Amino acid sequence: MSFEPILSEILIGVGIFLITMEIFMPNFVIIWFGISSIVIGLVGFLFTFENGLHQIALISIIGLALLLFFREKIKTHLNSKKSKVNDDFLKEEGFGIVSDNNMIAFRGTLWHHNLNQELKKETKVKILSVKDNIVILDEKES
Repeated sequence: MSFEPILSEILIGVGIFLITMEIFMPNFVIIWFGISSIVIGLVGFLFTFENGLHQIALISIIGLALLLFFREKIKTHLNSKKSKVNDDFLKEEGFGIVSDNNMIAFRGTLWHHNLNQELKKETKVKILSVKDNIVILDEKES
């Protein structure tokens, strides 16, 4: 079975399109076929392919090989660079200031507290934790 050879410019355009589509669907699959399409398009400038089926087969084989070899390595590398943010202040203790309305200013937010008493405004209080949107105060220091 014989097909006309695919123009190198078309293969490079398809490759660029596939790599661009990877931006919108970042699953690291189609980028490898885009790269292999560009490679075969560039090779087409140097050597003449007699059959378009050979070009498609080479793109598929190279793309599959790149996918199997590089996908997990790239994903692991990119995931390791993500910084881990430890902003779990719900489990952390600290100090807050009693503000108006008998609420506690803690980490940029006003919180209700667990004590059934009126606290003196502008008093520094020790917070043990946050539970159900209420700061748990140390009763000894209040």
